Amino acid sequence: AGVRLVTPQPYLRFVALLGEAALAITDSGGLPVEASLLGVPCVTLRARYENRLTLTHGTNRLAGADPRRLASHVELALASGPSARPRPRAWDGQAARRIVARWRGPCPIV
Repeated sequence: AGVRLVTPQPYLRFVALLGEAALAITDSGGLPVEASLLGVPCVTLRARYENRLTLTHGTNRLAGADPRRLASHVELALASGPSARPRPRAWDGQAARRIVARWRGPCPIV
C-alpha cells in the first residue's frame, strides 16, 4: 500500500511526481541528484554510486545490489524524512551564470 510504480515519464512530469513523493527508490544514476534537489529521500539499489555528494549530504542511501536489503533502507529513509540540511552551495541553480562569469575566450558554440 502506498507504493506507486510508474512507467517512464516525460521529464517535467517525472520531476512533478518526484517532488510529491515521500521517498524515491531507484537504480538510476541521475534520479538521486534530482531527489536531493527536491529534498525527497532516496534509496539507490546499486553496489556503487558515483555522485558521493548525495550520500554524504544525507538525502540518498546506498542499499547495494541485494534487493533483500531494500526494506531496511526504506524504513530508515522514511523514518528520517527529508533532509533538514541546506542544499550544497553549488546546487543553487546558478551554474550557467558562474560558467559565463569565468569564461575566458571565444565561445566554441556558434
